[in-house]
Amino acid sequence: MKLFLPDFSFSRLAICLMGWLLSFQGLGEDEDRPTNKGLVDIRGSVTYQSDPQRPWRLKRYFVHGQEGRMSEAVVELIPIDPKPQAHEAPSSYQTLLMDQKDHMFLPETLVMRLGDSVTFLNSESALHNVRCLETDPPLHVNLALGEDHLFKPQKAHGARDPLDITCVFHGAMKAWIFVFDHPHFQLTDRSGVFHFKDVPIGTYRMRVSHASGDLTFESEARVIGKDPPPWIIALNPDHQRSSSAKKKSVEAIQPNGL
Repeated sequence: MKLFLPDFSFSRLAICLMGWLLSFQGLGEDEDRPTNKGLVDIRGSVTYQSDPQRPWRLKRYFVHGQEGRMSEAVVELIPIDPKPQAHEAPSSYQTLLMDQKDHMFLPETLVMRLGDSVTFLNSESALHNVRCLETDPPLHVNLALGEDHLFKPQKAHGARDPLDITCVFHGAMKAWIFVFDHPHFQLTDRSGVFHFKDVPIGTYRMRVSHASGDLTFESEARVIGKDPPPWIIALNPDHQRSSSAKKKSVEAIQPNGL
């Protein structure tokens, strides 16, 4: 009888052990870097739990998979304690694009830092318009095919109060621009995942908003050490702005705490 022996040499074993040791050495070096002291990476996801008694007509565009992963959810962390002296300004500002095509704003949701700009572009033959009543003066401009307009927001209201963008010629066209005066904000994609890098240890006000679904969630969140468990935010129809049940404790959402 022949014995089956895996094709594994001592040289391969030595290579594996060497890589294992180097990985631990690299981890040790990262921990000793002074720039990373007191900074934590926060990962999590936003999901949506449906209620058949309260159907959401646009759910198919924003809720994905059996887990209900939610796209275009905005997540914001606002420092409570310790309060920062001032947020460092970006080394450079960017210009984002919001196109008008197929009688839609593309993308429908933008997030940006105060100081960034947006270029509105019309990429189809229909005459379109860009209107926003929250700005001072109000934004109101018509765009024909190929025309664009540069817009720079002057105020930041965070996840709580986005700029509502509409087209006066086509009532179904809607978009939202969230403007922040700090760096701790994220927009989820189809995976529903968010990832904050280098967050200082402390206590934060966490806000989650989904403009199209008119959903909002707010809670206190504690960043207390390295490698925290994922933050799982489960939204449902109770989190609509018109509902009184908009605020829940973090522990009820994430049993391990934040």
